[in-house]
Amino acid sequence: MKSLISIAMTTYNGSKYLKEQLDSIYSQTYKNFEVIVVDDVSTDQTVHILEQYKRKHKLIYFVNDTNMGVTKNFEKAISMCSGKYIALADQDDIWLPKKLEILHKNISDASLIYSNACIINEKSEIQKKTAKEIYSLYGLDSSTKDVYNYIVLNSFILGCSVLFKQELVKDLIPIFQTSRNHDWWLTVCAYKRSGINYIDEILIKYRHHDNNYSRQGDKASFIHKIFNFYSKSRNFDRQEKIIEQYKIVKYLLTYDDNITKSERIFLINMKDFCESFLKTKIHFKAFYFSSKYEKYMFFSKNKFENKLHMLSRLIG
Repeated sequence: MKSLISIAMTTYNGSKYLKEQLDSIYSQTYKNFEVIVVDDVSTDQTVHILEQYKRKHKLIYFVNDTNMGVTKNFEKAISMCSGKYIALADQDDIWLPKKLEILHKNISDASLIYSNACIINEKSEIQKKTAKEIYSLYGLDSSTKDVYNYIVLNSFILGCSVLFKQELVKDLIPIFQTSRNHDWWLTVCAYKRSGINYIDEILIKYRHHDNNYSRQGDKASFIHKIFNFYSKSRNFDRQEKIIEQYKIVKYLLTYDDNITKSERIFLINMKDFCESFLKTKIHFKAFYFSSKYEKYMFFSKNKFENKLHMLSRLIG
């Protein structure tokens, strides 16, 4: 018999799309799987739908006593999984029938594998660009030179597109708490254990909503972005992000006993960058870091915009 795959899903007021997602999961060609759902105190018909699928498909679900938020909710769902492999599921996407089969076949010795995704809107209409075309770093894996540097500074894998091995859970939980989502910490842990694979096949329809943060960023004009660089609110936001990055770097320097020399040098440089930015008004060290590690930090296709980002590191 094929290995058991546990599908960890979290829900919160997701009744609008939940049936469509669950139907796509139960239509998978890979049949040996369990679905474990943790609901974060929904007030719509979500729990009623989960009960229906429990009766029909033996879905397992739990309802929290109080609202835990997305990260803690996924942490709870993952901790309840018993399969040799674990896949994460959002409540509003649609899986293609061979998603589990193809990911399971291609994960090989890696700790985690993820795939490309097409984008759908609120009406389930397929959009022109795929995830790989929209997100600059999408498609990177352990075969990429210096991928660790990209991982430290960016969250670039959609959690709903992954399959990972149960052995990773002991590294993953508890999920390190930052403003970044749980997907980022999953990426860090997978890279440090046995690596990440990517398969360039569309295996999921990933739903973009009009109020998604990434969508709002796409809509912003270039002129608006320029003014944003030098506004007071932008400076405050930037400082908050640097504080967060400083927290992350200090944790990574102490968390990993198997850190390589090059990884440690990068983290130390990143730590110096954060300290320079937070302690001085003219950020020469921060500007130097931005120049040295530009390719890991800025990914606009507009080179002039990248240079503006670097200059913003100098003046704060």
